[in-house]
Amino acid sequence: MLERLMSFWQGKIFVLVLLGFAATDFMITMTLSAADATAHLVENPHLEPFLSGHQIIITLILLALLGGVSCADSKKPSASPSSW
Repeated sequence: MLERLMSFWQGKIFVLVLLGFAATDFMITMTLSAADATAHLVENPHLEPFLSGHQIIITLILLALLGGVSCADSKKPSASPSSW
């Protein structure tokens, strides 16, 4: 819709910039969520002896899990009103 308000290349560049902001926001949100979850896991008194010193590995594992959930959710078929 916004692309139609501008000339051909300006509209396309504008849409690409907006998509870039959205993708950056998504990545930052995922990374901060994984880092926060790692901090909570490492500071847990029951898990501290096992997880102490492995913050980066835990964060990368959590990022992989979040990415996998996000990817699986995007491939899920959407329910159309005709299938209700």
